[in-house]
Amino acid sequence: MVKIEKQDSNRTNKPKTQEEKELFREDYGCLPKPVLVEKYGKSWRTIEDWALENGFKRTIKKPQIIVDKSVFHETSYEDLLNLLKQYSKASEDLFAAKTVKIKIDTDEPVAIVFSSDWHLGHPGVDYTKFDNDINSILNEKNVYMYLGGDSIENMISSKILCVQRQIDVSLQHEFMYKVLKKMESKILAFGTGNHTLWTEAQAKIDSMRELASKLNLVYTRDGGLLNLTVGKIEYNILRRHQFRMNSSANLTHCIKQMLRLENDDFDVGVIEHGHVPAMEEFYYKGHKRSALKCGSYKILWDEYAQGKGFTGVMALNPTIILFPDKFEILSFLDMYQAFGVLRNLLG
Repeated sequence: MVKIEKQDSNRTNKPKTQEEKELFREDYGCLPKPVLVEKYGKSWRTIEDWALENGFKRTIKKPQIIVDKSVFHETSYEDLLNLLKQYSKASEDLFAAKTVKIKIDTDEPVAIVFSSDWHLGHPGVDYTKFDNDINSILNEKNVYMYLGGDSIENMISSKILCVQRQIDVSLQHEFMYKVLKKMESKILAFGTGNHTLWTEAQAKIDSMRELASKLNLVYTRDGGLLNLTVGKIEYNILRRHQFRMNSSANLTHCIKQMLRLENDDFDVGVIEHGHVPAMEEFYYKGHKRSALKCGSYKILWDEYAQGKGFTGVMALNPTIILFPDKFEILSFLDMYQAFGVLRNLLG
C-alpha cells in the first residue's frame, strides 16, 4: 500500500536558490524569533541550523531603554546627614528631660512618697489596699508623691503574653488616667517602666508620656534627676526604674552603684522594678544619703514571681520628710510612719 503524504501549503522548505537564501538572510537578520517560526513553519532550532549552514547572522537589535535621570534626585551626603540630625533632635525632644527642677514654696516640712509597680490590671493586685493608700495620700497635709514605673500591667510582650492574666489593656489605660486625674494635685513627677514601655516597643508610642502630657504632669520616663527645692533648701533625687548590679541579699546595693557609676551628687536614690521594698541611710564621700526601693501592690499572687522563686514582695511605699529651712532628710520604709511623724512636726 502506497501512503500519500498531504503537503501543507503553509510550510516552507529549506531555502535552496540564491533568491530564497537572500530572502531568508534578510528575514533572519531582522525578524523576531516568533515571526520567523510562524513564517517558515519550522522550529527555531531548524531555522538556526539553516542560518549556520549559510553563515547568516542576526542583526536585530534589542530595544534600548533610555531613562531620563533628570527626574531623579540623588540624595547627597549632606542631605542625609542633615536629615539624621533633625531626626535625632526630634527624638531627643520626645524623651523626658534627664534633669527636672521643681520648687515647693513652703515654710513647713513636706513628705514625698515614692510609689511604683502598681501593675493595675493584674488580678493579683490588692486593689483594696491600693485604694486606701492613694486616698490616705490625698487626705494628708503636705504630702506629695513621685509615681514611678509599671503602674499598669500592660502585658503585651508576645513572648510571655500567653501565660499572663490581665484585664483588657485599654481598660488599664483608662483606669490609669482616672487615677492620675484623681491624684494630679499630689503628683510631683511621673515616670514609666519596662511594662509600660512595651507599648513603645510594639507601636513606637510612649503611652505614659501621652497621659502625662494630657494632665500636664512632669514626666521623667524611666529615670532622671529631680532637683527639688523645698522652701530655701535644695535636694537632689535620682530615680531609676531599673539599674544593673542588683542583689537579692543587699537590696540597696544597686543604688550605691548608681552613686559610684552614674551620679555622685544625689541625696536620695530611688530604684523600682524589684517589688521588694527597702530603705537604708548611709554616708558616701562624707555626705548622708538615703537609698529607697519601692514595693508593689501585686501581692495577692504573681505567677511569674512564684514560678521564679521570688519572695519578700510587700505593698510599702518608702517616704522621706524634707525640711524648708535646714538640710535634713528623714527616711521611712512605710509611708504611714512618715505621716505620723509629719503630723507631729506640723503640730
